[in-house]
Amino acid sequence: MSRVALNLSALLQKDSVALARFVIRFTEFTIAMRDTLEIEISALIQRKSAKLFPWRAAAA
Repeated sequence: MSRVALNLSALLQKDSVALARFVIRFTEFTIAMRDTLEIEISALIQRKSAKLFPWRAAAA
C-alpha cells in the first residue's frame, strides 16, 4: 500500500467529517464522469446514424 493511501486512510479514520467530504466528492466526480460518458456516447451514436442513414440526417 502506498504512503499516500496510508495517510489518507489514517486521516479518514480520525475524522468522520473528512470521510463524509471524501465520499461526497467521490460521488460528485462519479456522477460527472457518468454524465460526460452519456453525452459522448449519444454524440457517437448520432454521428454513426448520420453516416449510415444520411436521408434521416438531412430531414432533421
